[in-house]
Amino acid sequence: YFLANMFSDACEQFKKAMELAPNISEFSRRLGESSMKLNNDEQAISAFENSLSSDYKVDTHLKLVEAYEKTGKKDRALFE
Repeated sequence: YFLANMFSDACEQFKKAMELAPNISEFSRRLGESSMKLNNDEQAISAFENSLSSDYKVDTHLKLVEAYEKTGKKDRALFE
């Protein structure tokens, strides 16, 4: 769904995947990316934070900073 630009459907599928395999950080990261495409930045922040809690990746970290900036949380972005 993500590659087909069907971001709402992608979000739902990534949420289901996270329920089945909560330790796979890729699902949280992809949920964050899909959420940002839908301008659901709060959900994106939550998803990126969840992903980083189990697997630190620089690209996920940068996406989190971007989401913080979009929501006006520049102070949080500075400390990430």
